[in-house]
Amino acid sequence: MHEDTEEQHAKPKPEPDQAPDEEPNSTPEPDPEPDPKDVLIEQLFAERTDLQDEAVRALAEAQTIQRRMREQHREAMQFASEPLVQELLPVLDNFERTLAAFDDGASADKLLKGIKAAEKQLRRALAKSDVERIKALGEKFDPELHEALATTVSEEHDEGTVAVEIEPGYKMRGRVIRPAKVHVTKKP
Repeated sequence: MHEDTEEQHAKPKPEPDQAPDEEPNSTPEPDPEPDPKDVLIEQLFAERTDLQDEAVRALAEAQTIQRRMREQHREAMQFASEPLVQELLPVLDNFERTLAAFDDGASADKLLKGIKAAEKQLRRALAKSDVERIKALGEKFDPELHEALATTVSEEHDEGTVAVEIEPGYKMRGRVIRPAKVHVTKKP
C-alpha cells in the first residue's frame, strides 16, 4: 500500500505572478449584476447633464436672437424715414433749380412756376407717406385736432367754430403729428 504523504494532498504552490488564493488557470468571476437603482441613477444623472447642456445652448441661442432683433430694430428705426427722404430729395432739387434761376435773373412767372411745381411735388411726397392736412376752417373746434390760439367774437358762426386758421395741422396715418393753430368763435 501506498502511504499518502503530505505532499501528495497539499495544494500546488501558486505561480509567482498569481495571488496566493487564486487557483492556477482559473477565470475571474464575472462582476455581479449592477443594482437597477444604481443604473437608473446613472441614467438620470446623464439625462440631467444632457438637459442642462441643451438649456445652456438654448439660452445662448435666445440671447443671440434677442441681440440680432435689437440690432435689426435699431437699424429699422434709424432708416425708417429713408423712403420719405428719397421722395423729398427731388423737391429739394427743384427748389435749388428755382433759386439758381432767380440768381440768373429769371422772370417772376418762371420763378412762381418753379415754386408751384416744387410745392406740388412736396404734397405728392407727403401723400405717399399718408400725411394729410387737417380740415379746420369752418369746422367745430376739436382739441384733438386744433390748438386754439385766440377766440374771435362772431355772430355769423356758431360758438366753438374755427373762424381763422393760422397754421395748418397734419395727420400721418390717422395720427395727429401737428394740430392746426386756429382762432375759435365765441358769441358776443
